Amino acid sequence: MDGSERRLTASMARGLEGPDQKQRPGISFLDLPRELREMIYRCIPDNSGAFTYDTRIKRPKPHWPVQSVGSCQEHVTFDRRFGNPGVAFGTGEHCFAILSTCRALYSEALPVVYAATPLGLWRPMYDYGGLSKYPNFVAKVFDSLPEPATQYIRTIQLQGELWHNNMAQLLSRAITDLPSLKILDIGLDPYYETSQRKHWFDDRRILRQSWPTIATLYSVAQHLDTINITVSPPADRVHVISFNHPDGIWLSGTAYDEFVWLQLQLSVLMDELTIYGALISGNAKTGMEFFMDRVMERQDLFELVQGRKVVDRCIAGTARFKLEEQKNWLREITGRIFEIDEKQRKVTVVSDRDAKMRWCKMTYTSSPRGSAIPQCVHIGDEMAAALAQRLVLPHVSQST
Repeated sequence: MDGSERRLTASMARGLEGPDQKQRPGISFLDLPRELREMIYRCIPDNSGAFTYDTRIKRPKPHWPVQSVGSCQEHVTFDRRFGNPGVAFGTGEHCFAILSTCRALYSEALPVVYAATPLGLWRPMYDYGGLSKYPNFVAKVFDSLPEPATQYIRTIQLQGELWHNNMAQLLSRAITDLPSLKILDIGLDPYYETSQRKHWFDDRRILRQSWPTIATLYSVAQHLDTINITVSPPADRVHVISFNHPDGIWLSGTAYDEFVWLQLQLSVLMDELTIYGALISGNAKTGMEFFMDRVMERQDLFELVQGRKVVDRCIAGTARFKLEEQKNWLREITGRIFEIDEKQRKVTVVSDRDAKMRWCKMTYTSSPRGSAIPQCVHIGDEMAAALAQRLVLPHVSQST
């Protein structure tokens, strides 16, 4: 087609256009209603909960400068060890690209995008040296945030192994530096390092890590709107070492389901009483002692907490503990209302309006995932010993 033919075709096409098709103006993004634009801004961050930054998932490295995070105990950065630096504010290199488009979008989108983007940390409480080095790590994390971000960040997400001293330092800095912080997501994940996490259910580790760590949450419980705790055990079976099975036994099927659900319910009972005790005393350790005192008032709960027969009860289908049946007792003590969803493996707890001591909503969820990998479980021992030191019962040995 030569030039004259093209001109004729174009002229004919213009003649066929209707009145609404001529000189139709373009629609700008800024022409959309403000409410719709803000909905779009909130969808920009890739946020799937506490496991958003799971290092087992192949994904772009988070947008975080490695040099700003520092080195772990072995002088190896998270970036070299795990493919990312262990801290992220945003999940991709271009997650905040919209802020570079124009001044109008920058001023409008920045508060919404930053509020919807969680500050994520995984495993740093384990690798960064505890009391001696962790404060420096925390300082670098907060000092490295984009300057306006600290005004708008609403969510912190933690995944991996949690240590109570480090958690206390992190929460203290977070409350000071993040005035808009409202949500804390915690993912207890046994898959971070499979070979070293085989004792994930071991009560000695729970006593030393998870329980004291949860006790520190009292320091932020009255400042936040929600604390979400997600427990993520293996998908379909677990290898258990117990008092009655010292060589270990595999739990799967119904016995596995009973075991995992029982563990979550007992954790809720432990955590809620501990946080309440810490709030009324202002001390995490005292909160843990408060829990032990309440348990020792109930011999049936004492036997469950020390776990001597838990595995056999799960295998036989006779693990009769139901948090549902403890709701009134717990409400009388703490003033908290418990909503239990056994089908979804979820417990939601809020304070009664008339409660003397009130704190934020807590959600506890069991969400098994991943392929079944041998996980070694040790039921009882140190928890039983801690309790036995405070009350000697005929069936409890001081040597446990």
